[in-house]
Formats: sequence, structure tokens, C-alpha cells
Amino acid sequence: MLEENSILNSSLKEFKEKFKLQDEDDKLFEYFSGYILAQGYCRDDISKPTELNSGGGTDQGIDALAIIINGKLVASHDKFMEIYEASSTLDVKYIFVQAKNVSSSKNSVSHIANFISGIKTTFTFPKGVPEGERTKYSDPYIKFVDLKNEIEACDALESTPEIYAYFVNGSTDGSIKTVRDEARVTKSIESLKEEYKGYEFHFELFDAHNLLDLIIKIQNRSQAKFNASTLQLYKGNGITPQEDDDNKNAKIYFGYLPLGEYLEIINGPDGMIKENVFYENVRSFKGDTRVNKSIKESLQNPSNHSLFFARNNGVTITARKAVQAGDTLQIKDYNVVNGCQTSYILSEYYKQKADKLKNLTPSQGDYSAKKSAKELHDLVKKEEITPEDYIDFMGELLNEEELLKKLEQEKDALENIKSSICIPVRIIESLDDDLVSSIIQSTNTQNNIFDLNLEARKPFHKHLEVYFKGKDNGQILYERLEGSVGKKQKRIKTDFLMRSFATLYYWDANLAARSPGSIKKYISETDGKNSNKVIFSDESHSREAYYFAAKMCVDLMDYIKISNFDGDRALYNKNLRYKWHILYAMLIELQEGMPKLDVKGCSVKIEYEAKKLAEDEEKLSRHLEMYNKSNFKDLYTKAYGRLESALESFMEDHGDIDPTEISKYRSLINYITKSNIDDKRKSPKDK
Repeated sequence: MLEENSILNSSLKEFKEKFKLQDEDDKLFEYFSGYILAQGYCRDDISKPTELNSGGGTDQGIDALAIIINGKLVASHDKFMEIYEASSTLDVKYIFVQAKNVSSSKNSVSHIANFISGIKTTFTFPKGVPEGERTKYSDPYIKFVDLKNEIEACDALESTPEIYAYFVNGSTDGSIKTVRDEARVTKSIESLKEEYKGYEFHFELFDAHNLLDLIIKIQNRSQAKFNASTLQLYKGNGITPQEDDDNKNAKIYFGYLPLGEYLEIINGPDGMIKENVFYENVRSFKGDTRVNKSIKESLQNPSNHSLFFARNNGVTITARKAVQAGDTLQIKDYNVVNGCQTSYILSEYYKQKADKLKNLTPSQGDYSAKKSAKELHDLVKKEEITPEDYIDFMGELLNEEELLKKLEQEKDALENIKSSICIPVRIIESLDDDLVSSIIQSTNTQNNIFDLNLEARKPFHKHLEVYFKGKDNGQILYERLEGSVGKKQKRIKTDFLMRSFATLYYWDANLAARSPGSIKKYISETDGKNSNKVIFSDESHSREAYYFAAKMCVDLMDYIKISNFDGDRALYNKNLRYKWHILYAMLIELQEGMPKLDVKGCSVKIEYEAKKLAEDEEKLSRHLEMYNKSNFKDLYTKAYGRLESALESFMEDHGDIDPTEISKYRSLINYITKSNIDDKRKSPKDK
């Protein structure tokens, strides 16, 4: 740790205990600094701060590296593919941190120069670190470079990535402020900015005080304190107050909160709504829907304020910790799991009223802002102001008095809004993730929210997770819950498993290529015959169908990297856009090389037979065996050629369709199934 009186010691100790770290103080300070500075850009909590560390003696003076895309930490190719698939545009930030566990800023100049030199080196490998030079750099550093190149090659970037560089030490004497102006530091920064003009570069120096300020800011994002005198503790049967060592217990507070207290939960100190406290899949505000318009219109009439409680279904909040002291309740690590629309409307309504109050500020006229009516009269007598000025100033004075009167009225009205609008509220404290998931599910059934995280907690997925572990010595694992699989193991998440399953067995590559909302329909759909779910169903499919789809999908996603296309960005982006169609074409090519008996009745070139393949465990086993024996590169090359031929034919028939939209048309699958003219096929190398 730092010296005994350091203002960071308690935070470092808490950090060490939270993540169960046993590292030496210097390494712990690196983890801590990287975690805090990266967390400032993340919407969700970083669960593994050690993944940010850049290595040991070959880290190029960089102690922590992070890539943040759309508010999410991206530490792997898998995570990048996941976010790419779910987003229309990517907002990318690179975070670089050098952290010195010292209480002085001595020698900081040379450390910073080395740090910036390391950052510059990161941008000198457009095709990745060459094999012959890899021993010079740490594995995390090389991984960062490769991932950066992948991201920058894709065509979904909102703008050029931003670079944020932080030099941190534990000083408390303010000495770090002077370091920024040192000639060598200034020269290093300007050199980097000049060399990489395309990037927006930010450089900051942090001492213990700056770091503590950021810690407090981050902590405040997920904790709130408010007057809970209008709530009461539920004491029903089967509900036990939660103890620290018992994840299965819960505490439930219910009642209502006046708007003023509820805003303490959903708004930050700046008066803006805290987006991060809304459960991920219900946090998006849907704007002026019919219901939302109705709520807004109702709020405009003050006589409706007292009826808000009766007309609103209420809000449910889950928290991992709730501490009551008298009438005050403090909640930590909380989420508003339903009531997003209500919350946004109330926050917006209150902000409009508060902004109106801010605009009612008295003018600052030379005399009227400082003189009374009698004083102005005396000034006229003394001929220090003209009668005309006197009339003007008196008018200003009267207007100002009227304005002050109106200001008081608006203040009273704002206070009345805070107390007269009341929201039905339930706050559930629990450490039991399954319980929290069931609460989220039950409170959102009326909103048609089909969340994959909730789906993945069902028994089918738990059984599938075990099945994957026992298959092929656990070569591919099913990561049904975030972080449940080690970072070095191959895995597939629920989203990609669903997309690959729909692609191979339902001919729905077009849906797989669209937004998550398009493909999630499968969670709730039934087959119409036996009322079985069309996906993730014990009754309808063999588990082998999911494993086979996962195996092919993981191999293809691992292959689609800019380094495998010789830096050809157009080819790389084409593979990203059509990856699900390539996956489908790979299965066709696999079947083309299989004995006819193994394919009979389950040809994926026939839609209803493709569905039958998902049910036939014996034939799926033969497909998997054949796939494992095949050469992936050859299979991919044939599949890509089939896709190229299909695209050529499709565009000949549909010249009016925007080429960037073709992947969204289901009929493209028909062209892929019919595309079997070998001399028209083109491998990626032929492009």
C-alpha cells in the first residue's frame, strides 16, 4: 500500500478484498488504477480488473490497456463480434494507463516519456506484431494491437477512435500539476498528436486526490441515499431479511416515494438521468409512444399530480445492498428493472420545470439592481440621472420585483411537484441472481421483453451447459452467464448460439444478420403443432444440434479477423456482413461431401428437411464427425465461393436493392442453395 496516511488506502483495501487479489502493492496499484480509469467509461461493472493489465517487463511502459466500445469493455475477439452484431455503429475509446505506486512525482517526466513512446508503438503495426518481433512485447499488448486492428478495419465505426492516456501516482502534494508543463512531456504529447492526427488524443495526470474523486463519482453511479419514511419492510411468510452470508434471503421494501426522493435514485448530481441504473434490456426510452404521451399530458395539469400514484403501475428496484438508518435508506449496486418509461418522463418533466426556474434570473441593471425607488428619486433631485433615466430604471425595478415574485411562485410550484407526485415503489435487496432474474421476468411480462440473460437461467440452458462440458473434452463451452467461462477457453454465448441455430436449421441467416430484436422472436415462438418452443426446447431438438451449430459458428467467428484477409478491409467487412450466410453455405458444402445416406431426409438445401436435421441425433453425430475430419480452410473457401456466386445471381435479378441491404433478404438463402456452378465460384484470394 501507499504510506499509512494515504487517502487511497481504504479504497485499495476494499478493491483487493472485492476481487480477492493477492498481488504485491505495486501490481495491486496498477490493477486498481486501470480498473478505476476504465470503469469511468464503462456502462456496466468491470468484473475482472486483472484482464486490463498489460503484462510485465515487455509492456512498453503501459500498465493497463482497455478498449471500450459503446460503453462496454472489449477484451476479446468474441466480445467485439458480440457488440458488432448488436450495434449499428461503434463508438470506440482506447484507454492507456501508467501507474506508479509512489507518493512523489519525482522521475515522473522520464516515466511519462517512456509511456507515450509505448502508446506510439501500439499504432505502428497495422497488420499486427510480426512473428519475429513478438518476444519483445507482452501477450496482452499483442492482443490489444490485434483487436485494435480488427476494430479499425470494420466499417461500423461512428468516428475515429479516441485515445485516453493517464499517468497516475499516489502523490497528495499537488506536485503532479507541474509535471504537465515540463518541456519533455509537452514535446512527447505534441509529437504523438502530430504523428497520429486522425485520432483525438487526451492526456491527463492523476494523483491520489484525482483518483479518489473519480472513485466517488463511479460509486455514486450505483448507489443512492434518500428518505424512505413512506416505505415499509415486508414481513410475509417465506421472506427472510438478508444476511451477508446467505444469498437466498431477501428484504423487500414497499410503498411509495415522493418524486423528490425518487429523483435521488434515478438522477445524478448534475440532474441528468443515470442510464446505467436501468436494467440493460429495459433501459431504452421509447420516446413519444401513445402511453408516454398520455403520461406527459397528464403531468401538465397540476390537479393530476395527486392521482399519479393511483394511475401508475409502479417501479421495481433490485439492490445487492440496502441499509436503513432511521428514515434514511441507502441502496447499492441497484437496478431499476421496470418503470423505465415512467422514470424518463418524470426526470424530463422535472428538469424542464427546474430549467424554467433557472431562466428566471433578475437583470443586473446599473441602478435598478442596486438602488431602491427612494434612492433613484434622490438621484434625480441631485441631477445625477436624468428624468428619462429615472423612468427607465423604475420600470426595470418594477419588472425585477415582479420577476422575483414570479421566481418565488415557481420555487413553490417546483417544491410542490416534488412532494405531490408520488410513485409506487418496491425495493428488493437480494444477492440471489436467480431470484433477481425471476423478478425482472415477472415484472416485465407485459412489455414483451425477451431477454437472453433471463432465458439463459432456465433449466434447459443449465443442462445444455453441462452437455457442452462433457462433449469433446470441453473443447467448446456454453457461456450461458457472463464470465462463467475462462478467458482462454473457446465459448459460445446464448445470442450467437441462437443465431447459428436459426441460420442452419431454419434458413434464417437474414434474421441472424439483423438486430438482436429480430432474432429474439424465437424465444417466445412455439411450433404450432405441439406448442413446443421452436428453439431451446428439450422436446423438439437434440442437444447435439446446438453443439454442432456452436462448433461451426465458433470456428468461423475465430477465422473472421483482418489478419486472415491480408489486411483487405473490403473483404474483411464483406465476411462480417455475410458471416451467417457463409455459415449456412459451409453446412451445404459439408453435406456435399458426405455419403448420401447420412444426408437423406435432412438436406439443409430443403427447408423442412433442415428442421428435421435438428431433431436427428444420429445424423447430427455423423455431421459432427465429418466436420471434425474436414479442413476448415477448404470448407470455408468453398462456402465463400458459393456465397459469391449467389450474390452475383441475386444482384442480376434485384438490381434495385441497395447492396448493403442484401444480407437482410431471406431470398438470398434460395440463391445460396442453388449456387452450385463450380466455375463461377470465387475464393477470397480471387477477389
